[in-house]
Amino acid sequence: MRSMVLGSKGEIGKALVSILSKQHSVIEKDIGDSYTVDGDIINGVFDIDILHVCIPWGDSFNETVTKYIEDLKPEHTVIHSSVPIGTSRNLGALHSPCTGRHPNLEPSMLTFTKFIGGENASEVADYFRRVGFDVYITDKQETTEMSKLFSTLAYGIEIEIAKENKRLCDLHNIPFEFTTIWNDRINEGLRSIGDHRYQRPNLIPIMKETGGHCVLPNAKLLESKFSSLILDLNKESNE
Repeated sequence: MRSMVLGSKGEIGKALVSILSKQHSVIEKDIGDSYTVDGDIINGVFDIDILHVCIPWGDSFNETVTKYIEDLKPEHTVIHSSVPIGTSRNLGALHSPCTGRHPNLEPSMLTFTKFIGGENASEVADYFRRVGFDVYITDKQETTEMSKLFSTLAYGIEIEIAKENKRLCDLHNIPFEFTTIWNDRINEGLRSIGDHRYQRPNLIPIMKETGGHCVLPNAKLLESKFSSLILDLNKESNE
């Protein structure tokens, strides 16, 4: 199956191109690059079976993706970006969010399960399995859209808890390192009794606005009181 990766210069797009091209014909395309719909590249030698969308969410996301779908008429469109719940269904696309560690995404993307949401997800499952992905399919795009956003939301909460822990330690002249030992010993105890469910993350607090590609941008896409809390706390850190 022949495919195009839209957003091939970004970290997700680059990693996806590298993985997919080992088994499949892949055209790289970034926003702003020219392409010919009626020429040999697209509709001649390279008819597009799958359009992979790896561009970040923004005001023009729906318009851009709609134009590519109308121009290229792919059999399947797979959105790998984090998007508001309902976006993929409205665009007639499958949703398969990226899971991995930035910036070296390729090895970690192949380590984590590749979730694909949508009624026709089974039709592209083997395409991804052939390049080494462990695939899990679900029949609703909203399932993977929400799960991705809530995953980064939970991580954002853990980051804020670590920062609050450090603030309280400083306020009461308590060594922060002791709290990390405390958490380590709690986790060891939980593992020893075979109860892994309540293990706690042991994050290093960085006392400034949360950075990275996902936490704050994704918090803006999910309507939740915790999203509002994370955004408000980071607004305060800049004041």
